[in-house]
Amino acid sequence: MKAIQKEIRQITNDCKQKYKWQIEVKMRGNNLKHAWQGMYTMIGKEEKKRHIVTNGDDQAFANELNGFYARFETSDFLLERDAIRQQLQYGTPPTITAEDVRRVFNKIDSKKAPGPDQISGRVLQMCSEQLSLIFCQLFQKSLDTQYIPKAWKSSLIVPVPKVARPADLNDYRPVALTSIVVKSLERIVLRHILNDVQCNIDPLQFAYRNKRSTDDALLYMLHNIYCHLNKPKRYVRVLFIDFSSAFNTIRPHIMMERLGQLGVNPNIIRWVESFLTERTQCVRVNEAVSSPIMTNTGSPQGSVISPVLFTLYTNECRSITPEHLTIKFVDDTAIVGLILDSDETNYRAWVDQFADWCRSSYLHLNIKKTKEIIIDYRIGSQPHQCLVINEEDVAIVAEYKYLGTIIDNKLQWNSNTDTVYKKGLQRLHFMRRLRQFRVDSDMMLLFYHSFVESTLLFCCVAWYFSLSVTNKNRLSKIVNLASKVAGKKPDSMAITCERRVLKKGRKTVAYVPLLQML
Repeated sequence: MKAIQKEIRQITNDCKQKYKWQIEVKMRGNNLKHAWQGMYTMIGKEEKKRHIVTNGDDQAFANELNGFYARFETSDFLLERDAIRQQLQYGTPPTITAEDVRRVFNKIDSKKAPGPDQISGRVLQMCSEQLSLIFCQLFQKSLDTQYIPKAWKSSLIVPVPKVARPADLNDYRPVALTSIVVKSLERIVLRHILNDVQCNIDPLQFAYRNKRSTDDALLYMLHNIYCHLNKPKRYVRVLFIDFSSAFNTIRPHIMMERLGQLGVNPNIIRWVESFLTERTQCVRVNEAVSSPIMTNTGSPQGSVISPVLFTLYTNECRSITPEHLTIKFVDDTAIVGLILDSDETNYRAWVDQFADWCRSSYLHLNIKKTKEIIIDYRIGSQPHQCLVINEEDVAIVAEYKYLGTIIDNKLQWNSNTDTVYKKGLQRLHFMRRLRQFRVDSDMMLLFYHSFVESTLLFCCVAWYFSLSVTNKNRLSKIVNLASKVAGKKPDSMAITCERRVLKKGRKTVAYVPLLQML
């Protein structure tokens, strides 16, 4: 019996070594995609299968969800759209070349699910040379006529749970599967839109801006908070806004008007109108598909152009005084009130103006998920009164997760460190699984940088050097454990974070005029 067990172990080890050797060959041959797939197999990391639990009638639940997602449809605003369309001057439509189409097709992620037309991204990618001229003519015709065929505007919505155990319909995020062909056209149109509006975008919108990221949004917020708190008799209130189905509330006539104010090509504005109107959507729950609904409101969440359209839709709502800053990253919005001598008049007035502007723009605030933190180091300060928006009290909380980082009202980063530490330990488990295959140190170190260190260093430039010694030591413990598992010692957290801060500092030099202006 022992001999059989020994033979089984030997065969198992031989198979592991053979598989590991194949992965190393792919890695050295720069076949990174298949190499990473193999490494995920080795550590036992599988893609989660999404199955939505219903009361037994998937079809009825799909229809209910579809109606819920289309609940913002109140009017097609046809008269308003006609009036704006008549005011637009006819210009020269952008020119699309076969090379533009070929380049976009080559960048398609072949793993992405196709839309309702079932045209595979792999086909478009593999046959880009042969198909680029044909689709170039189709795309150019769409821009010339400012019209998108209805077949291209069909969406299959896949509800994705926002929480582990969804309790109501709002706990399902609508991710739309749209035609990959149209997504390719969107990428081409998007480039022209960004070229037209780049000079007019809100300086405190940090998404889709050259050389800006979530790091910059957090750094700008913290820079202003720290500078304000360095002086006496001051505190800060930060309101984190949550929109209900932000993309689904975009109104085409308002979108057209604001694109015109930003100087977008009139032909593209009419094309965007066609993109947003007369869209057909269905919802798929497990294997059941709902009845189709046509909508003239919103932009599908999952399309290429939707996030940018939302940033332009909200572009006119921006800070007008240095006392309150409206910091945005697509729909993640934070209003920072810099309070002096307990005078909150201007801050509260701006919050009221923001709420009024949202109502006039048909944006719905989710007051239950909108939170506020108050950073007040004053001794003997009085309890703060909560904000009231739309006749609902806004909860004051001790901490809030903004752009993936937990900010607390003491700026001590304890909760954020706890979260990062736990994630680091979880990912170390995968490194140990990989070590069982006797993977060489270089591959282990690569896995550490990509899979573990990326978690530890997310937005570290904003918080690492504000940590206590205890918290720094906890994160350093993850690095030390990883070095023992990998067999090679990576750079310490302090050195890596310092390197990132210096790199970020060199980029931030370009923002000095912006900081002075604000």
